[in-house]
Parts: sequence; C-alpha cells; structure tokens
Amino acid sequence: MITGQYSSTLQPDGALHYLVGAGFALHSPILAELGVQGDVNGVRIERGDVFLSRSLRWTSPLMALDAALVFLGLCPLGRSSLNFRYGLPWGYKASLIRQLLMTHRAKIAVSRRQVATVFTAELRLVRFPLAGVVSFVAGVFLPRRDWQIA
Repeated sequence: MITGQYSSTLQPDGALHYLVGAGFALHSPILAELGVQGDVNGVRIERGDVFLSRSLRWTSPLMALDAALVFLGLCPLGRSSLNFRYGLPWGYKASLIRQLLMTHRAKIAVSRRQVATVFTAELRLVRFPLAGVVSFVAGVFLPRRDWQIA
C-alpha cells in the first residue's frame, strides 16, 4: 500500500490553488474497489494506487475551506505538514483524485457517477464534516460531457 508523501510534495500555490510534485503517490481503496485504471499524461492509476510522474497544479475550494473548519472547531487539525498552517487538509486526497479523473475523463474509463462516488467516499473515510453537502455541490460542478463510460 502506498501512502502520500505529505509535506515535501503537496503545497499551497496561491489563493485556492495547490501544487503536488512529481513522484507523489497515494492509495485509494475506493478506486481499487471500482476498478478504475489508466495511464495518461504522467498519471498512472492501478489497483487503487495513484502515481504522478509530473507535477500538477489544481484549484480546490474544498482544501481552502479546511482552515476555516479547523478554526471553527468543526474539523480536527489534520495531518502534520510544514506547508499548511493547521496541517495537511483532510480533503486533499478526495480533491486531488477528483481533479485527476475529471481532467483525464476522455482517456480513463470512468463515469461521472464513479467520480462523484470516489469523492464522497474519500471524504467520509476521513470523517470530513459536511461531506454530504460538499459532495453534492462538487457533483453539480462535474462536467457533463466527454466521459468515457466504464
């Protein structure tokens, strides 16, 4: 099982933007369960393991919301990370996986519904507060075209 390399490769990169470096790896049991696999543009997904061979920058309002939820006491501090004020945002994994699947939806056999399922399940695994509401909003903003149905 692969775990993410937290503090050295995941960092904030401006307002609502985040950067993950080449060599980042994580494991998603939900991706493994759904059988999502693919190898495209520096992203390889197999048996739930996600490997990035190039850096990726993406926008995530969810990760920016994490600090406010921690401050209000609705969310625990998060995993230790030198790059984030309160620790690594709890929603980083769900946010990153959603972005990767959405970006490469025409080349990875995944449906819109599967992406929404993975996002929701990853948030629930870390007991993210308001996971249902956040998932609903994120699902509404998923693109409706160019999906390669699994």
